[in-house]
Amino acid sequence: MNRLSYLDYARGLGIVFIVYGHVFSDAFSMWVYSFHVPLFFVISGCIANHRNKEFHNWKEYFYRRVRPFIFPYLVYSVFHTLTSAVIKNQSLINVLKSFVKIILLSGAGTMWFLPVLIMAELLFYLLLNRKRNSLNLYIIAVLVIASFAFNVVYEPDFFIAQTIIKTFVALGFYAIGYYGFKPVFSKRHRLPVLITCLILSLVISSINGMVDLNTLQFSNVFLYFSAAVLGTAFIIFMCHSLEKAEILESFGKYSLTVMGTHLPIALVLKNLIPSSNLQEFFVFVVLIFTEFMLVRFKKINRKSTSLLNTL
Repeated sequence: MNRLSYLDYARGLGIVFIVYGHVFSDAFSMWVYSFHVPLFFVISGCIANHRNKEFHNWKEYFYRRVRPFIFPYLVYSVFHTLTSAVIKNQSLINVLKSFVKIILLSGAGTMWFLPVLIMAELLFYLLLNRKRNSLNLYIIAVLVIASFAFNVVYEPDFFIAQTIIKTFVALGFYAIGYYGFKPVFSKRHRLPVLITCLILSLVISSINGMVDLNTLQFSNVFLYFSAAVLGTAFIIFMCHSLEKAEILESFGKYSLTVMGTHLPIALVLKNLIPSSNLQEFFVFVVLIFTEFMLVRFKKINRKSTSLLNTL
């Protein structure tokens, strides 16, 4: 099944927004935070529907979907942990705690995202393979609502409980991408639809304030979900209207590389670039350029490897 370029564009734009949100702390980043991580869960659901792959057993599922992410998860988590330890002069106990979180699938830095995505996909896969899958949407809705309610009532500070809540929330966005792909996300939409999604997402996110899925900061849950879906829809619809965007496509195809490396590199840059009113701007520019070079290197290296394999 061919890749859908516009979803790569959307993922590429999404990862640039994630980098922006981790560097800047302004009004625009508040809008970015309202949808930038849910965007990736929705896109993953869209891709799952598009490919329509069926796994016949757990061994095949592990080999095809889980195994490829183990190495990057460990490498990027360790990279972030060691960089933070050096830059922030962390104690040995804090470093060991970070390694425990890595082992227990809570990740380090942005790598919390990867186990959450895999576990959400796993839950969705289990539901799809049920004989009575007509109830799937109701089951997913109950799990999502229950996770939000649990977070509001108990405000868990134990990282394993937080990971479980994130997984159920991610499951909701994944399902939106999967079931909404053919009727909504696979189609081109006219400019008025794009503008409406953009305006509504801006208004709702400004009303709801700063949110962050990683820290389980949602403010109003209904507004959070609405802003996330509308912002995601705007990005996907807009990217569907693009004819060619090679840079975004490259960032999208190698978004995991950018996801795993940009925070440690940002920590180093903030330590090197003198503090000033323009520090965030310079950090962002150098960071994006560095990530672009990393992406280009991986792209060239992948092409070279493919060529060698044909000789």
